[in-house]
Amino acid sequence: MSASKQKSKIKVPSFGHFLPEVIHELEKVSDIYLDSYNEHLAFVYMVAQLFETTNEENFVLTDGPKDGGIDFFIQASPSYSIYQCKCPNLETIQNREDSQARTPKYDQTPLEELLAAVEMLTDTQGEYDVKILIKRLRGDYQRDHLADSEGTNLTAALAVMGELTEPARLAFQSHRTRLAEKGISLRLIEWKKVYEALHALDAPEDVDVEFDVHVEDKQNDLLAHRDYCYVLAYAYDFYKAFRAHEWNLFDWNVRFQIFNSPINKRIIKSLKTRKGRKQFHHLNNGLLITCKGYSGMKRADNRLTVKGAQIINGCQTVRAICEAYEDLTPSEQEEFRRDARVQVKIIRTTDPVFIGELVISTNDQNPMKPRNLKSNSAEQRDIQNQFRMLPTKWFYQRKDGEWASLTTASSRVRWFRKSDYIVFRKGRGRRQFRRIDNQTLAKAWYAFTGHSHRALRGGIHYFEDESGGVYSRVFKSVPSPAFWSVFRQTTFVPSDEYFDQGIPSVYQYLLAYGIAEYIDSRKISSKASKKTTIQRGIKEGILKGDLEREKILSPPQEINTFLASDVEYNVNRMILYMREVLIELFSFVLSQKYVACDATNCQNLTSLPHLA
Repeated sequence: MSASKQKSKIKVPSFGHFLPEVIHELEKVSDIYLDSYNEHLAFVYMVAQLFETTNEENFVLTDGPKDGGIDFFIQASPSYSIYQCKCPNLETIQNREDSQARTPKYDQTPLEELLAAVEMLTDTQGEYDVKILIKRLRGDYQRDHLADSEGTNLTAALAVMGELTEPARLAFQSHRTRLAEKGISLRLIEWKKVYEALHALDAPEDVDVEFDVHVEDKQNDLLAHRDYCYVLAYAYDFYKAFRAHEWNLFDWNVRFQIFNSPINKRIIKSLKTRKGRKQFHHLNNGLLITCKGYSGMKRADNRLTVKGAQIINGCQTVRAICEAYEDLTPSEQEEFRRDARVQVKIIRTTDPVFIGELVISTNDQNPMKPRNLKSNSAEQRDIQNQFRMLPTKWFYQRKDGEWASLTTASSRVRWFRKSDYIVFRKGRGRRQFRRIDNQTLAKAWYAFTGHSHRALRGGIHYFEDESGGVYSRVFKSVPSPAFWSVFRQTTFVPSDEYFDQGIPSVYQYLLAYGIAEYIDSRKISSKASKKTTIQRGIKEGILKGDLEREKILSPPQEINTFLASDVEYNVNRMILYMREVLIELFSFVLSQKYVACDATNCQNLTSLPHLA
């Protein structure tokens, strides 16, 4: 592999350098999912968010008494995933002088908890003292397994914010082999995988993906046309390609790995059997690759070199290939390299419009998000163009992964230059860019135009309706002059009669988005607010403690009483959970002062130096 290709991999820092970032991420997760900061529960939710889902249809939190060794589980019958999560006191580690060198180590204890959970779920006879949620999980799994043992998938994952000791790692590998024989997958997530998941979208500049695809016999396994070809390739080629380029393979795809998909888990399970490997190319839809070019048609060897490649359909298949291959024994891996094939179609094109059409029309193995189905609509393209035409350009992201794709493929799209969107700031630090995601904007604009009560409740699918619903209200209708007249009244109720057909001005969108970002920048996390308030209580002599040593001596009941009576603490907590209400409040105040937040006034407001 060349040095340029090696740079495409995510560079993992030391654990000590990662600590401040992961602590900050846990605080953000805590503010979203928890009433107060709890490091362990925040880690549980972060693991679910990064490696599975927190969608309530599939995600169930079970951590606590009688959890049977399961902190949370994902159920999408007939696929099941159970997780045991461990997180040390990260702030204590961070405060040590030698934190750079100390990575938390875990012995076999958490592994044994997870294995006990597997035993409990699969045991058809024993009785266990576990909470009702775990009992239901056990019953559902055993019912599905009895009905279709081959089609039912169970994955047991151990997630640790640290790493296993060497004896624990050897024990893990032994148990993984043992459980694999029973059709159960054992998975390990250590801190480096957490880092890589957090930075999966960090795309380095100037990455040009190139890899080889092999066939057994070009005459029988290759069908070539002028600008495209069909290949029956070795699946192992794509394991090697992912290890060389990682997520840069999928810059043009609309999504990354869907971990909790029953389809993906069935793919992995089939690749772990000799029969499944031999039949894989018959049972799988295969891969679709676009590229700048491919060569090797006339070479004597059975190899094609694909240059400037993007896998626009097949991310789930490639990840299944990788996970299955790494779970096999050395002898099974040799069989995999020899027997496992995959269908591949390679198209020579760099046309972003055509690629977008291919992505939508071919990504149907797992359900496509409504947002991506709307991404190439006339209004979404027009909004993106209008943001791009502003004197100070803004990037409007209209589909999943679009920014990451274009930042690694700027030479393919004439209108895009990453440098156009850089926010220049004095001093050092990570570069920031002027970019707006249409999902974030939809929620902000909906609240800005009088619907904060609905936006705050959540559960709104902004991109699903075709006509007359939320999508039309946000992207296909403009508040009329009459809207602002009645909006200024305290008795205002949103109604269709106050909206005209059309797309709001980008200045209106920009003001709503800017207000939302300002509110977010002023929020104080529940953890930080609690810590500051307790320190103030100690300083004022209301609570007991040692500020220099950061020790709290007052009992919990006394601290809770003080927090409940502190006005500043409670105001900060309210602000934390009323973002959408505050957005509408800004809109209301501005409409009182300027009569209307119409296109002209919004343009003038966003041009003011302290707002710009």
